Amino acid sequence: MSNSPEYYKKLGVELKDILKVFVSDMEGVQAHYVSNILKYLWRMNLKHDSPAQDISKAIKYSEFLTSELNALQKIHSSCREDIMFKQKKHKSQ
Repeated sequence: MSNSPEYYKKLGVELKDILKVFVSDMEGVQAHYVSNILKYLWRMNLKHDSPAQDISKAIKYSEFLTSELNALQKIHSSCREDIMFKQKKHKSQ
């Protein structure tokens, strides 16, 4: 028996069970953002009379996720450039 509200259940499936599978290969803040995106999309026509509120929240978390992924890409690129620079420097010595 679950204590989840009805708007987190569809066709006998609970959102929490879907999320466990969907974000199983993610960690930390990325898993959090993706879970929230899915949550708001899942319930958009179930909790409120208008889906606009949940769509807005899903968009907000999509923007958070995009910013996070862009920041990680910058870090990755910077580290890669640093490694390449050190390799070139080492070869020239």
